[in-house]
Amino acid sequence: MRKGERGIAIITVLLLSLISLGFIGAVLFLTTQGSKTALTGKRYMSALETAKGVAEYIINEVEASSGTLSICEAGTCTPGARVDLTRLDTGNYDVTAIYLGSETGTNFDIYAFRITVVGQNSSERAEVEFVYRKNLNPNP
Repeated sequence: MRKGERGIAIITVLLLSLISLGFIGAVLFLTTQGSKTALTGKRYMSALETAKGVAEYIINEVEASSGTLSICEAGTCTPGARVDLTRLDTGNYDVTAIYLGSETGTNFDIYAFRITVVGQNSSERAEVEFVYRKNLNPNP
């Protein structure tokens, strides 16, 4: 090897090492970002499942009621009233359910609710709005 070629060889090795280090760093970065994204999705799905469970609870209470709804904190439900959820264990979530209002038909009532679930120790949040139709005549 000539004297000038030794210098070029070391520069080539250093450049290849730097490029390899860049690829390794990019792979590690993408792996950690993918893990964070997956964890965020899992937390959101957990909050959403909590909201669905609260919706199921409200539907059961509406079906069990006869006449005026009494599942709100004030005893009777008026638009904007909070639904009483003290009997539910919602884990690490702060849950609020709001009664939005109702409409009455010939043989049915329609009720509307909004459920908001927020994680106590993280930033996940799920919000579900739903309407439920209760048939008043059990024999169609």
